[in-house]
Amino acid sequence: MMKPIVLLVDDEAPFVETMTKRLSKRDLKIITAFSGEEALESCSGFKKIPCRL
Repeated sequence: MMKPIVLLVDDEAPFVETMTKRLSKRDLKIITAFSGEEALESCSGFKKIPCRL
């Protein structure tokens, strides 16, 4: 089974780092971005993105 993927976006690096560590412990794949533009670029390689906000 494929790990769920979480896109974590925030402009505060310490927050992103802390949340990445915490979420990784839950066996999730974490993709990080520090801006909306960077987040969109990170998603461009996915064909289908199921999204929950």
